This record gives sequence, structure tokens and C-alpha cells, in this order.
Amino acid sequence: MTLREQIDRPNTPKAVNVIFSDFLARCMRAITGAVASENQRLFLWLPVLVAIGISIYFAFTNEPGMLVFVATAAIAITGIMLWHQPHLFWLGACLIAITAGFAAAKLRSGFVDSPQIERRLNSVQVTGWLERIETSGAGRRRLVIQPVNIQRVDRDKLPNRVRLTIRRLPDNVRAGEGISVRATLLPLPPPISPDGFDFARALYFQGLGAVGFPMGKFRPALSNVDPPFMVQFRGWVSRARLTIAHRITSTLEGPKGALVSALLVGDRSKLTKADQASLRDAGLAHLLAISGLHMALMVGTLFWLARAVFALSVKLTLEYPIKKWAAAIALIGGLAYLLLSGGAVSTIRAYIMLGVMFLAIMVDRPAITMRNVAIAALLILLAMPESLLSPGFQMSFATVTALVAANEFRLKRKKAHEIKQHMVKSERRHWARKIALYFLGIALTTCIATLATAPIAAYHFQRLAIYGVAANMLAIPIMATWLMPAGLIALLVMPFGMEHWPLLLAGVASDAVLQIGRDISNWLGAVTITQAISLTSLSLFMLGGLWLCLWQGRWRLIAIAPLVLAGAASALPNARPDVLIARAGDNIAVRGQDDALALAFPRAARFAAQRWLLTEGDQASAKQAANRRVLNCDQTACHAIIKGLRLAYVLKPAGLDDACTGPLKADIVIAKIPLFGACPNVRVTIDRFDLWLKGAHAIRIMGDDIIVETANDTRGNRPWVVVRRRRK
Repeated sequence: MTLREQIDRPNTPKAVNVIFSDFLARCMRAITGAVASENQRLFLWLPVLVAIGISIYFAFTNEPGMLVFVATAAIAITGIMLWHQPHLFWLGACLIAITAGFAAAKLRSGFVDSPQIERRLNSVQVTGWLERIETSGAGRRRLVIQPVNIQRVDRDKLPNRVRLTIRRLPDNVRAGEGISVRATLLPLPPPISPDGFDFARALYFQGLGAVGFPMGKFRPALSNVDPPFMVQFRGWVSRARLTIAHRITSTLEGPKGALVSALLVGDRSKLTKADQASLRDAGLAHLLAISGLHMALMVGTLFWLARAVFALSVKLTLEYPIKKWAAAIALIGGLAYLLLSGGAVSTIRAYIMLGVMFLAIMVDRPAITMRNVAIAALLILLAMPESLLSPGFQMSFATVTALVAANEFRLKRKKAHEIKQHMVKSERRHWARKIALYFLGIALTTCIATLATAPIAAYHFQRLAIYGVAANMLAIPIMATWLMPAGLIALLVMPFGMEHWPLLLAGVASDAVLQIGRDISNWLGAVTITQAISLTSLSLFMLGGLWLCLWQGRWRLIAIAPLVLAGAASALPNARPDVLIARAGDNIAVRGQDDALALAFPRAARFAAQRWLLTEGDQASAKQAANRRVLNCDQTACHAIIKGLRLAYVLKPAGLDDACTGPLKADIVIAKIPLFGACPNVRVTIDRFDLWLKGAHAIRIMGDDIIVETANDTRGNRPWVVVRRRRK
């Protein structure tokens, strides 16, 4: 029977196989042709593959050994060697990139590894070098110390760094010098719920092994020993930041000085909680975190000023590459701004991106391209793999990638449909059109950035600013044309004591920005609280967005499929816990019949309680959630019925009798105190020791099954996890 006859008889198995094989062949040819047509953009997927390798490293529940990626690298190299087999070659290349990401994360983890304290140490003497002074919100300061000696801690178990939080900085404390203070030290804080954000992991990659707070006065120490060079350098930078912040707030008192100080040197300690909340609710929270916008405005202004000064000389303009000189000056100025702003990860990321752009200018290459974004992302991921998990990295690169893709689309359409016009327009109309296009550009930029970062904000923060476009249209022009240029001039002339008038100009602009935030945050429905989306939904959104932005052909529309799937997955109700227990056992949340969480207490474990409610998309305060009366509490215990099961939350030993025995015996007993086997016949018991061993707990009731999840079970045995064992 011929092939034609087999196809004409579709019921035969051979005909089905032929049709299916032909379909697969057509698909492979289409994919191969599409990839070949965009082979210049294959490099853009390199940081994506490296990010996949980093994600695989962090997904392990036990610390992976070097053998894992050595075996993967061997397989990849084998595929590379088979260059005459295109499919195996590209598969090997992809495995090499993924393995590089995995190896970078593994090596970085070993590089920052620090001994950690395993339990609370009350009132111990800490002596060491004050490396730097960080600023925090609400007037707090964070002192990062390299300890030389900690009371009751062996020398071989000393953490590399400890961080003490203090409300008021004493006058005799200076960065770069030796200090001694009596303090209470705590282990790195674990997540507030299973699968929650791991604060200990973030602090571990900063080289910290303990956090805490001082209990007494600071005294000078180690006066006979020279501090390490890096301590001296960081101390000098920290002192310079504090000096600049002091001179700013001395000239500009009140909120306007606090905002200028936050924008120029990253000191948010003088900015009130009310002003921070108003800027956040108005969609201007990105102004407070020195990152891409601030670095671009500061370095861009410096580039423009340097080029304008060089252009004053006709000889320099005609005979020398003043544009490249200005780019070099901008790079040096950006590095100085990076140091003065505190050197946060987001600022480092912004400087690398702008550095790639200015280096492109210096070598006569286009500055704003997707390739430059990919190079910056690749450098950051290889140097700081842990930044992949931070919201700042995700939001900044999502924004930049979307904006560059939109610009490429605009230029492509402009080139394809460009029509020469010979119309004489008046100068007035010309400038009016420019002004209109400027504000339209801000609006479109804000819309694109909001769409690109909305899934990330929903996953990490569960908060969306509805009027962010309007706020940015008003605030960004003031920032770009007034506040940041005046601030730059103030920094340049501050060594000569001439910063007064530039700071006054910057203060007027900062007042306007603060007023915009206050007014727009008070508009009706300014903020929408959303339920946290799942990691699967976020991954699908990111995959769809990358596919849409990195390719240029029509097959980029395939991205609609994962985007639709992500939206559908986000709309579906999540299997949320029925009970949440704080890691110290001092508060719990119980899901009522109306599907809303009710708290046992309004003030205990306040941060954890607020995060629980925010993750649910619940706009209620902790006090309102405690007034829902799902739990009936007295001095000794709280009781509730959840999905037909009895729950008891025992606060004192006197509450054990009703919880563990009698006709009203509970099915689930959560005790803030040790039980010591007091409830042998209860289905599920969680006491103080369980919480100490495994951290925060969550309980799901699925029919007759009671499923208990713990924070440490999901975290696994990793370098940043303190593994505790019950003593006999």
C-alpha cells in the first residue's frame, strides 16, 4: 500500500503515525526557522538560563554538593562536543548556562558563610569594629559590627558580622572605630509562616550571623590595634554619609529635609511613617529606594553638565570626543553616588546597568539596547546570585526589560512607517507638542512599568497603587528637572560650604513631591489590597513577559498562552491554611466561617499578624481581626471550632484540663507553654518546644485529615537555617 493510500485511510495506525510525524516535523521546522531568524537575540536568554540554575540551587531542601553540578557540566560539555548535532549542541549550551548559575549560587553561599548563634544571648559583652552605620525607617539606626570577642561565644564560632538596631545614635559612636557594648543577640529571624519570605536567608548573604539590640552604653575599644583596611574605608564612607545627611537636615528642617536626605544619601531615619505611607499609597514608593531612577537622574545630569562645560570650547568640541569624556566623568560620579547612598543591592544593580550603557557610549555602540540589559543582568546574577530572589531585582529588571522592549517596538514601527512631512509649524506649537509628548511619555512609561511589576507586587507586597500614573506624571518632572539637579549641585559644592541655596531649591521641590503624595494617597480607593498570588502564577507571568519582550517576530504572541494561564491560576482560590501560629507561639490566626482570619490577640506578634492579613488580601487591621470573635478566650486558654474540629490555644497550665481531657477535649491543642506529654490522646499537639524547634506552623484541615506544615520543614537543611534538636 502506498503512502497516499495510507493517508486516504486514516483509520489505520500507520496513517495516524504518518500524520503525527508530519505534524511534528512541520512544528520543528517552524521553530527552527523562527529561532534562525532571531539568532542575534539568543544571547538575551543567557541570563534567563543562569537564573534557572540559581533557582534550582535555592529550591533544594538540603544543601547540594559539588557533585550535582559537576555531573550536569559533564553532560553539557558532551553535548557541546557534538557540535555536528544541532539539537544536542544547543541542549548542551543551555545546560552549561544553567550549571553556571547553579555554581555561582553555590560558590557565593560558601563565600559569605558565617557562624550563627543558635539561641538568644541575653546581656553579653560585644567587642569589635564598627564597620558601618545603616539607616532604617522611623528614626532607627543599624550598627554593623565585625566582632572580635563576644561573651559566652567561642572564638571559632564568632559570627562574621552582627547587627544591632538602636533608636538614637550616641555622639561617641563613629564608624571605622572599635567599640564595646552590652547587648542582647538573637538568631537570624526565620519566616513568619511556612513558605513565607526567609529573612534569615537575606541576612545570611549579607554576612550576618546574629541580630540584636544594645543594653548599655557604647565605650571605645581596641584603641591599640589598627582596624582592617575595609573597616577603615567603609567607616569613612559611613561618616561621610552621616555628615552630609546632617548638613542637609540642618539647612532643611522637617519633612522636606528628610526627603532630600533620603534621595541623596539614602538616610530615611528622619522621614516620618505618615509620609512614607502616603508616598507608598500614591505609587511613589520607588522614590524612597535609591535605585534606577535616582542613579539615572543623578548620573544623567552629571553627564549633561560635563558635556555642556566641554562644549563651551570650540576646539574641544571639534577635535576631541567630549561625549566619551562626559561618559567617563558620569561613571566616576555614579560610583561616588553609589558609595554615598549606602551601596544597597538595588543601587549596585542600577550602577551596573548604567555603567554598561555609558561603556557602550565610550566604544561607539548604542546605549539603550536589550543586549545591554542582558549583560547587566548576567553580571549581577553571577556576582550576587541571591539578588534573584529579592523583589528589587525582579521589579527593576521587569521594568527595564518591558520599557526597552516597548522602545524597540516603537522604533521598529517608526522605521517601517516613516513618512516625510514638509510642514512648517510655529515655534509655539513645536514646544507645546514637545511638552505634551513629555507628559505622555511619563504616563506610558508608568503604565508599562506598572503592568510589568504588578504580578511581582501582588506576590511580594499584595498592594497596588491605583493612581500611580497620575502621581508619577506630577512627581517625576519635579524630580527630573528640579529636585535631583539641585541636589547634585549641592553635593558638588558642599566641600566648599556653598550648599545652602541649592538645598533651598531642592527643599521647595521636595515639599511639592510630598504634597503630591499626601493628596493623591487620600483619594478614594487609592490603594487596593490583593491576595498573594502563587509562585506558579508568578513564574508563568515572568515566562510570558520574557517571551513577549525578548523575541521580535510574530511567534512572540505565543506568550499569550502562559499569561492567560497565569491569570487563570491567580483567579482561582488558593488552598489557604486554616490556622497560622507565630514562631514564638504568642499569637495565632484562625479561619472563620466567613473565610476571614481572626486573631487571638491584637498586639502580640504584630508584624507576623499584619503580614498574615496582608497575604490574604484582608484590609482589616490587627485590632479589627481580633474583634471577629471566632476564638473564645479567657485568662488561661482560647477555644474555637474549625470545620467541625475543636481547637484549644493554651496560654497557662490551668487551661490544660479542659483542652486535653473531659467531654470538650480538643482535636488540636496549641500551647504557648511546654506540654511534657500532658495531652496524649489529642490528635495534634503543638507546644512551645515544637515552635522552638521548627519555627512558625500552619494547619490545614482537609476533611478528616489534619495537615501540619512548619517553616523549617519547607526551608530544609541549608547554611542559613539553624537546625535545633530537642535536649533529652
